[in-house]
Amino acid sequence: MGPLVLGHAHPEVVDAVKEAVGNGMSFGAANAREVELAEFIAQKVKFLESMRFVSSGTEAVMSAVRLARRLHTAQ
Repeated sequence: MGPLVLGHAHPEVVDAVKEAVGNGMSFGAANAREVELAEFIAQKVKFLESMRFVSSGTEAVMSAVRLARRLHTAQ
């Protein structure tokens, strides 16, 4: 919903989407754009130790639960 603040089918948003789709729509492993975004975020958020990109809120929660379990059993 974020891009909608610019209005429906804003030309710059449409162009950006077309460019992105031209580079692929679904990736199972990290890709160059994802790495570029991760590096940008890491520069801005200095305390960040690692990050994971996921496709949904469900996948994010599952990853967080796995991490919490791993940290709990490591103690």
